[in-house]
Amino acid sequence: MVFFQRLKKHILGEEIAEIEKVRKESENDKIGRATSETNTLIDEFSEDKDNTIINTNVSDEPYIDLSLDLTSQVLEQRNNSLAFKVKKFLWDGTGKHPKEQRYLMKLDSFLLSSSMLGYFIKNLNQSNIATAYVNGMSEYYGMSNNQYNYVVTFWTVGYIIGQIPSNLILHRISARYYLGGLEIMWSLLTVLTITCDNLQSLYVVRFFLGLFESGYFPGMEYLLGSNYSAAEISSRGAYFAVASNVASLISGPLQLALLRRFKDSSIPPFKWLFVFDAVISFPIGIYTMFVDPNTPSTTDAFYFDEQDRLVGLERRRLIGAQLNTRERYTWKKVKTFFRHLAHLRIPPLVFGLQ
Repeated sequence: MVFFQRLKKHILGEEIAEIEKVRKESENDKIGRATSETNTLIDEFSEDKDNTIINTNVSDEPYIDLSLDLTSQVLEQRNNSLAFKVKKFLWDGTGKHPKEQRYLMKLDSFLLSSSMLGYFIKNLNQSNIATAYVNGMSEYYGMSNNQYNYVVTFWTVGYIIGQIPSNLILHRISARYYLGGLEIMWSLLTVLTITCDNLQSLYVVRFFLGLFESGYFPGMEYLLGSNYSAAEISSRGAYFAVASNVASLISGPLQLALLRRFKDSSIPPFKWLFVFDAVISFPIGIYTMFVDPNTPSTTDAFYFDEQDRLVGLERRRLIGAQLNTRERYTWKKVKTFFRHLAHLRIPPLVFGLQ
């Protein structure tokens, strides 16, 4: 029974700390700041199944001290230092508190790499159907142009249907397991594509492929926005988008090389495109499950120690962000959603820009 309770906590990513009390660490500033006594960070805590729930509501009480008291001399040196400006340009963590730099470096190393790899394989996977169609798939299935449009339409329908429930599920399941699970599912469905002997089965596989791919982009954007500040998200979002461009850049030459390599195979060459995409997607899905940190209030990442978790919470507190992400859905929230319909203007604008 204890095993299943731990498994539930691990998969759902509950906002529970493993310690009873969280205390601020004493801080020694390099410029001679006096050491302050260690104070209790959280005075009130409630026990739930022998675990302590951190109060993740935004408050004035800091989780950990990340302030920097820089002298005018140090500030002047930074303003006049070309090396500092170059470092700041290359990585915006430069100049932050050492504890925050350490935290941000871990985020960039794991979360950013995982998001870029995932978005890369997603876009690579989306482009393979067009290449396959003009390299033997149309003859294999005896397809007309309209039937190819049906293949694309079934994927699009699945993609549209899956987005809203996907984001709702993301608020109840650990993000790293959910996003990694999506990558693994679409890699398995990509493999199933080679078993389709008729168009009807291909339509079904493409529908579910779109369904499972639909949650990745909004889910990863949610995860990036939960861990980075507004000033940091712009550059990370650019790196995230670059992965899509790289996939578009190399997909043509890569797929052409595969078609030439397996042109004499007993399996139709176009099917090897799907095999290759699945082979590289599956390990990236496993990687995502291991390295994505979840949100600051639910993280259990192996590379974060207790100090890092406090830094993550403090960074969110400083920008006034809501830390508790697991609120119940109520009829009041549902009615508010449909009462304010401004967000419904966004889809037509997006489709108009396509």
